[in-house]
Amino acid sequence: MNYLHRPGRRPSSRAAEPSPEQVNLGDLEATNAFWISIRLVWCLCKHTVKLRNQKLGGE
Repeated sequence: MNYLHRPGRRPSSRAAEPSPEQVNLGDLEATNAFWISIRLVWCLCKHTVKLRNQKLGGE
């Protein structure tokens, strides 16, 4: 997680007017984080359903 908070990555002095590259990078990181979280939740739900089905089938 430290790579997200590396000093000097996004200087606060230029935060008022970011370059297009910085904006695109920020959007890309936000999109990636969004899809990664969706995938984690999806895998967790699939795993939970699988375990529940095994438990119901075993009874």
